[in-house]
Amino acid sequence: MTIAITGEITAAQDLNDDLVIERTGLVRAGPTAITMSGANAIKIFGSVYGTEIGIRAVPFAQLSIGSTGIVHGEVTAVSVSWGAVIHNAGQISTLVGSRGTGILAEGSANAITNTGSIEAYYGIRAGMGGREETIINTGTILSSGGVGIEVNGAGWITNGGTIQSLQGVGIRLLNTPSGSNNWITNTGTIRGATAIEGSDRIDVITNTGNIIGTVDLGDGNDRYEGRNGYTDGLILLGNGNDTFRGGAAWETIVGGAGDDLIDGGSGDADAVQFLGNGNIAVDLRISGPQDTGEGRDTLIDIEQAYTGNGADRLTGNSGDNGFHAGGGNDTLDGGLRNDTIWGGDGIDTLAFSGSTAATVDLGLVLTPQNTGYGLDVLYQIENVSGGSGADRLTGDGGANVLAGNGGKDRLSGGDGDDTLTGGAGNDILTGGAGRDVFVFDAARSKNVDTIGNYAVADDTIHLQNSVYTKIGASGVLASKAFWSGKKAHDASDRIIYDKGTGALYYDADGTGKAAQIKIGQLTKNLKMSAAEFFVI
Repeated sequence: MTIAITGEITAAQDLNDDLVIERTGLVRAGPTAITMSGANAIKIFGSVYGTEIGIRAVPFAQLSIGSTGIVHGEVTAVSVSWGAVIHNAGQISTLVGSRGTGILAEGSANAITNTGSIEAYYGIRAGMGGREETIINTGTILSSGGVGIEVNGAGWITNGGTIQSLQGVGIRLLNTPSGSNNWITNTGTIRGATAIEGSDRIDVITNTGNIIGTVDLGDGNDRYEGRNGYTDGLILLGNGNDTFRGGAAWETIVGGAGDDLIDGGSGDADAVQFLGNGNIAVDLRISGPQDTGEGRDTLIDIEQAYTGNGADRLTGNSGDNGFHAGGGNDTLDGGLRNDTIWGGDGIDTLAFSGSTAATVDLGLVLTPQNTGYGLDVLYQIENVSGGSGADRLTGDGGANVLAGNGGKDRLSGGDGDDTLTGGAGNDILTGGAGRDVFVFDAARSKNVDTIGNYAVADDTIHLQNSVYTKIGASGVLASKAFWSGKKAHDASDRIIYDKGTGALYYDADGTGKAAQIKIGQLTKNLKMSAAEFFVI
């Protein structure tokens, strides 16, 4: 039998028959306006208002709310369980400002379709950890700071409309059983402070619409396919072997433990973040798997990298890269093009690995400078390591370490206690103010470094004993191993300084059997002694 309501009823209804509330029908009662005690069909074209619950139905109920239908409950608008089929083309709502639920579908295997509107703190709450829930939305689900859709178990969610919770969560997945997956397909808009909060199982998200807010995939081997969609917010991969494919937006992907594939897509400023305390190594030139420190990750079409508090090494590609290292002593190589490199806390090194002459002035902070590799912007960089070109490296007022490596380099420390290493090539080293160290660690032949303003009272020359093999033990040079003159005067002499010319020599035997080698050029008439040299 079918019961039809065409007028106003103020008494609570407990029915075991099919029910139709016509457009002119109104049930206003409480605490539950309508209770269906059988697995009946319910069609709402009019209005239902419950002081606590609008409609409560037993398992396998079939509820259809037409475009003119309204169901309102102060606490819960619609409450069903186990195998319910709901179609809403009208309006479902709860008390404004409450923590009410629009549709509460307990049990599992419920199927909910919304083409109308749902407004509640919890728009839809479905499942009890059993079989999959099926939810299709082409209408509007608006949450007042709570959750648009929450699935407790496993779910298939298809959205072609709008799901929104500005201060809350758009879609939340939780307590997914072992062996079950969650599937979200979005062609509409999902918006929230957290747009999607994934489970600890496998979540598969396909986005060809708009997702605005953080996407937290949680643990599990998740998959996010967004090449034809738009994502605005952090994407948190969590632990597991995840796959992320982005679209045209500028996306920021936060990695986790596991072997992830991260494809930034067609956007030209996609970023990957590794924010733990371990040591991270990222080389954006590599398109295959690489050991990043958080797994064997594959990075494709990524332009920027952010790291945490480890001793990280970041290497750019031929695009415009951005690096932001956190704490730790990091090494950053932007490569070619126009890069922005932020060292963060710790003692950080800007590194060049090419043959192009690098020109760097650490005194130019947040100011674009032509380094020879691009128009680069530097911030919180303490050290510079050149490549094989004729580099010009200039420090700032801090304690800088400048390394020329190959090529005829010009290194200038500026103020501060600097360490200058010319490397191979005839280099010019200028310490500036401060207690500076000049390192001679490259094989010597015609390799002569010039020290422009050596100050006996402050500066020191360090000699690498693997290069100067007869120099003696590590530490301050033995007094008998130094001689001031044009050449060695006995077999114990190893370092000879010629006051008349300022030339600095190394003699392996001090006897003349092995010719002395010129290793440096200082100013003349310095009061040099063995104390100026330190063997490393």
